[in-house]
Amino acid sequence: MRCSKNRKATLTMVAAVIVVRRGPRDILYEVQDALGESGRNLPARGAPSTKSIQDGATLLRKVGNKVAIDLFSIGRFTVHGYGLMIGLGFMAAVYVGSFLAKKRGLSENDFVNMAIFVLVIGFLGGKLLHMIVEFKALLEDPLSVIGSAGFVVYGGILTGIATIFVYCRVKKLVFLEYIDLFATAVPINQALGRIGCLLAGCCYGRKTESHFSLVFPEGCMAPANVKLIPTQPLMAAGNFIIFTVLTILWLRSCPKKDGSFCRKYIKGLATSLYLLMYSAGRFVIEFLRDDERGAVGALSTSQFIALFTFAAGLALLVISVKRAKQEQN
Repeated sequence: MRCSKNRKATLTMVAAVIVVRRGPRDILYEVQDALGESGRNLPARGAPSTKSIQDGATLLRKVGNKVAIDLFSIGRFTVHGYGLMIGLGFMAAVYVGSFLAKKRGLSENDFVNMAIFVLVIGFLGGKLLHMIVEFKALLEDPLSVIGSAGFVVYGGILTGIATIFVYCRVKKLVFLEYIDLFATAVPINQALGRIGCLLAGCCYGRKTESHFSLVFPEGCMAPANVKLIPTQPLMAAGNFIIFTVLTILWLRSCPKKDGSFCRKYIKGLATSLYLLMYSAGRFVIEFLRDDERGAVGALSTSQFIALFTFAAGLALLVISVKRAKQEQN
C-alpha cells in the first residue's frame, strides 16, 4: 500500500518546525525582561552586535540554557545546526523506512502513522527519562530542567518500542516485522542527530592531547579552545555503520522479481542486531564522554541501561534464530 503524499508532507512540515525555531536573540530579550536589574548590561531591543549576542549567550548559560550554533536567520526565524540535523534525520528515516516497507510488502501508511506516534511519544519518553536522571535538579529548579534541551536517547527508544507494540496490537499487525523496519531506518536518524550534537557542542568528549581531536569555539555547550575527543563524529559513524549493515540485511531478505530470496527473512533479527550493536557502541563511547549526565554507581545512566538492552538483544537473537530453524524444519 502506498503512503499518501499528504502524510509525508505532514511529516516534512513537522521536521521543518524542528529545524526553524525562535533564535537565541528572541530568548535573550525574554530573559532580559524577566531578570530586570540583573539584565541591565544586556543590549536594548533592536539589531544587536556580535558582542551583544555573545554577552547574551553568556547570560543564558548562567540561567541554565545552552545556545546552539546558528546557521542562518530569515527575519525572526533562526535555523539552528542541531535542529536542522534532527529534522533532516527524521525525514531521512521516514523516507528510507517507506522505501524499505515497500520492498517487503509492508504498509507504508501504517509505518508513517507509527512514525508520527513514535516522534511524539518517543520525545516525551526521552524527556521524562532526562527528568528522572536530573531528579535532584528538577526538585531544585523544575523549569530549568523541563525547559532545557535535555534528552535521553534510551528513553525515546524504549517508549518508541512500546508505541509500535501497542499500534501493532490495535491494528493486528505483526509486531516483529514493523519493529525490524524501525530498527533498520532509525539509525540514519540517530547518525544525523549526532552531527547535530557536533554542531551544538553537546555530548562532548574528554580532554586529550591527541591530534585526533576537536576544538570548539566560544558559544557552544562544549569547553572552548581545548582539544576534546571527537565523541560526536564517532557516534555518528557508528550509527551509519549500523544503518548500512541492517539495510543490506533487509534488502537481501526481500523478495526478488522472480519471487526468490537471497536469504530468508528472520523476524526479530534486525531488532536484535540493532540492540546489540547500539548498546555495545554506546557503552564504550560513554567512557570517552565528559559532559554532565546522570550516573548509576560507577556507570553512566546510558551504560546502565545498555546492559539491559544488550541482554534483551542477545535474548531476542537466540529466540529469533531458534524459531526460524523450527519453522524451517
